[in-house]
Amino acid sequence: MLTVKYEFTGTERTIVDKTTGKKYTVHRIRALRDLPIHGVKKGDLGGWIEDEDCLSQSGENAWVKDKAAVYDKASVKGNALVCDSAIVCSHAEVYHHAVVKDNARISGGKSNSFLNIPRICDHAIVGGNAYIHGSTFITGYARINGNADISGCAKICGHARVYEHARIDGFEVNVRDGATVHGHAHLTDSCEVFGYADIFECAAIGGSCNVHGDARICGDATICGRANVSGGTIMDKVIVRDKANISGYPIIRGRVIMRDKSKVSEHPNIIGYTVMMDEAEIKLAGYVIGDFILTGKTIIDGWGDLTGDANIDDSIYVKGELAYKDGKVIN
Repeated sequence: MLTVKYEFTGTERTIVDKTTGKKYTVHRIRALRDLPIHGVKKGDLGGWIEDEDCLSQSGENAWVKDKAAVYDKASVKGNALVCDSAIVCSHAEVYHHAVVKDNARISGGKSNSFLNIPRICDHAIVGGNAYIHGSTFITGYARINGNADISGCAKICGHARVYEHARIDGFEVNVRDGATVHGHAHLTDSCEVFGYADIFECAAIGGSCNVHGDARICGDATICGRANVSGGTIMDKVIVRDKANISGYPIIRGRVIMRDKSKVSEHPNIIGYTVMMDEAEIKLAGYVIGDFILTGKTIIDGWGDLTGDANIDDSIYVKGELAYKDGKVIN
């Protein structure tokens, strides 16, 4: 049977919580047995905890080391490690094999209700200057670092990565699989980002949309509503909203707006001020460049370039080698 694993050294210090301004007295600990999983030897000084409720005492290998501090009903259990100058406080939970390091801060709310408890577990690692709060759940092999700020009821799992200045604050945002969110990207509401999707620069993802597959969303692009994007590169000031659908390997840039149930598939390049609405669809075409408005059930399905300015609203179906002349699309 394993003995208790630490004792208090008698050294204490006061921490002023950055969020609440409250003061907490934390005590330094010393290892009473080896913890090989964390490279700890009997007699090594550990980090700082408020009381024994913050760090499980026996039967597990959880540890707090360096200048790290755990206080205000937070807990570290299992084989978890909190190290460097990391802070875990206010009902937050770190367990299984999770690691919180560097200057990361994991903080719950003002009460111990479920909606105010962030949980870091499995093999997840949170580092850098990341700030995790609300009821965020970080699990699997997720990696959070940089200046990432994650709150709400967000769930980050699988091999997902969130870093740099990315911000996630939706009620049910789900980032999973091998998805990455970085730069100054912002995710909110109940959107899902999964597969190998890459969200970066100042892209904004919200509503109940899905972004997945190999999709790349960047620039100032916005994906919202119930839109579904499963591939392609969406950049600049493109807006994809409502139930619009994008698949394949298109490149969409400029001030393109896709709304309603419009669709883009396969590998067209859409550049400029194009507006697609209703059930309009573009697929396969080489380039669509200009100030186009596509409405109704218009379908552009062919090869070649479409350039100029026009309203295409007769629910036409164009297939084959595209040509454009005198304000009309012709075969």
